[in-house]
Parts: sequence; C-alpha cells; structure tokens
Amino acid sequence: MKALSVSASDASSIALNLIGFIASDEDRLERFLALSGILLMDLKTRAANPDFQGFVLDYVLQDEALLIDFSTATGKRAENIQLARFALPGATHDI
Repeated sequence: MKALSVSASDASSIALNLIGFIASDEDRLERFLALSGILLMDLKTRAANPDFQGFVLDYVLQDEALLIDFSTATGKRAENIQLARFALPGATHDI
C-alpha cells in the first residue's frame, strides 16, 4: 500500500493559500500577526520561505476553527494540510 504524502511543491502551494486565506480577513490577520510577532510588511517576504510556510501550517493545525474554515472555503481536506506539514522543514515527525 502506498504511503500518503504531499510533495514539497504542493505543500508550499497549500501554505501560500493559507497565508492568503489568513490575510483575506482582518481579524484573522491581526490575530496571526499578534501571535506570531511578524510585522505585516514582512509577511510577503517571508511567505516564500519554506521554514515560514511550515510555521504557518503549524499555526493553522493548532487552531481547529481556522482549519475547518480554510477546509470549507477551499475544499481542501484537513488531512491534506497535515500531510503538507510533513513535506516542509521543521516537521517534528514523519507519517
């Protein structure tokens, strides 16, 4: 049986979609910036960094309501977001 996985490229795409989703709502964005300590002016520059993308996936995976909102809005399954996390740097374990 083939192991489930997401390529690094697909994981990066999911992370970028998540960043856009967070940024599309002022309340979500303000909360993300406050909890992460990231400045709005740095968000665009950091978005391309795979380590930061992993951080964003971690952030969303720790907030079930945000994860569900993103999954509902995009049609992406929460399981795929978890799999994407393992394809980026900083994942704590493998599937």
